[in-house]
Amino acid sequence: MAAAVGLIAAPAQASAPGAPVAAAATSEAKQVAAVEVEIRQESGKIVKGSTQLEWNEDGSLSIDEDGTKHRVDLRIDRQGKSSKLAVTVAYDRGGKAIIAPYEFSTKVKKRYVVRIEGNLSLAVTVTPKKVEPPKEEDDKPKLDLDSDADDPLAGLD
Repeated sequence: MAAAVGLIAAPAQASAPGAPVAAAATSEAKQVAAVEVEIRQESGKIVKGSTQLEWNEDGSLSIDEDGTKHRVDLRIDRQGKSSKLAVTVAYDRGGKAIIAPYEFSTKVKKRYVVRIEGNLSLAVTVTPKKVEPPKEEDDKPKLDLDSDADDPLAGLD
């Protein structure tokens, strides 16, 4: 009997002492890049948009404003939990390339402004955001309550 207790206790000792049990549940949450983009047009009008991207992967943001389609291609590179970011941005307005892919270094939560000729500019702010994975729905069969209400077994198959 003592040997069985020792085998059961061994896996419990393998976990870090003092580690909270809730940490295992939250380890499934992942962190993504929440990106805010502001585009100042030549007229001074500001077009804003935001999106969430996976770290170290390409993504894009499309904004339709006053009949004009703005497309911003982005890549946010980050090593681990570092506050330093390498950002690549490209901007098209109405199908015409305004900014060819441009790389810059910035920090988390810092607003970086890319200035372009003609009083045009594009600002990018990147903030880490935790995202919970989608909840799995139960595989339990659902009752159909629209059947005959007088039948005690209504809705069961």
